[in-house]
Amino acid sequence: MNNDNKKYGLDITGNIRVFRKDKEIEGKGKKTFTVTDVWFNVSEKEDDQWVNKSMKLLFKRDLNPPENNTVIEITKAFPVLTGDGKYRQIALMVLDYEPEVPF
Repeated sequence: MNNDNKKYGLDITGNIRVFRKDKEIEGKGKKTFTVTDVWFNVSEKEDDQWVNKSMKLLFKRDLNPPENNTVIEITKAFPVLTGDGKYRQIALMVLDYEPEVPF
């Protein structure tokens, strides 16, 4: 990666199992849009029970999101904030990935 103009930041790479859900949303004028949510889960065992938190993955416009329940290799991503007010969350903007990584 070229860091000539970059003074700081966090670049994220690695293999992760992702989940996907496509939803149909009706907009104004009865126009229908497909919204694709992609996320991964972070899990931790606490007092003999698992605690799971999910984090959304966003993909740049020309990058097709992966299929549901697949393992991908993220080759270039960085954290971003999404939403407003109390709904603000950290997500990962994926700039490039390799699909269907065997594990």
